[in-house]
Amino acid sequence: MYNGLLNGLLILFSGGVDSSLLAALAHACLPLEQPIELVGQLHRTRAFMQAAHHWLQATPG
Repeated sequence: MYNGLLNGLLILFSGGVDSSLLAALAHACLPLEQPIELVGQLHRTRAFMQAAHHWLQATPG
């Protein structure tokens, strides 16, 4: 089990070169036990913003 400071990493993923590069770098640099959440940013609805806020609040650090 990963014992680092983060429970995971959230990347707002548009599918473009920049977010794809961030996802690839995160995958290469972080331990395999640390999850990486890719969240599509095209639909920034109220439910999405509430879910992102909840995820940020649940992540220590």
